[in-house]
Amino acid sequence: MERDPRAGRPLRGRMGGLRSLRVGSYRIIYSLLDDERTVRVAAIRHRSQAYSSDPRWEPGSVLPR
Repeated sequence: MERDPRAGRPLRGRMGGLRSLRVGSYRIIYSLLDDERTVRVAAIRHRSQAYSSDPRWEPGSVLPR
């Protein structure tokens, strides 16, 4: 992520605007800020729980700073 913040795949649907980077059996869910070099991590979760419902990821919500 340090070398290429766009390394993670873009997510769609209710998690649109976020990206997901695979690290072993974990997923880092993050967003890129306006400069596209600043990363805001929303979650680091095991892949079995990475995409489960989270109110912060509902449409129109804002990730906490």
